[in-house]
Amino acid sequence: MVKGNQVLGLRNKFKMLKGDLSKWNKEVFGYTETIRKELLNKIQVLDQKDDNNFLADFENEDRLEILS
Repeated sequence: MVKGNQVLGLRNKFKMLKGDLSKWNKEVFGYTETIRKELLNKIQVLDQKDDNNFLADFENEDRLEILS
């Protein structure tokens, strides 16, 4: 329960909500920018292997799954 007048109470509730939402975001979505960079790097490696005709079937499937 938040004490004080209604405006201060609402302000404090928003502060608590902001903290809860921030925690939820990290737990549910994680670090999306890091994951994005890792996937882009993996695609680049697979593309280079494909250019040199060294791409296995499972690697081609991985690349298609990442791109979809």
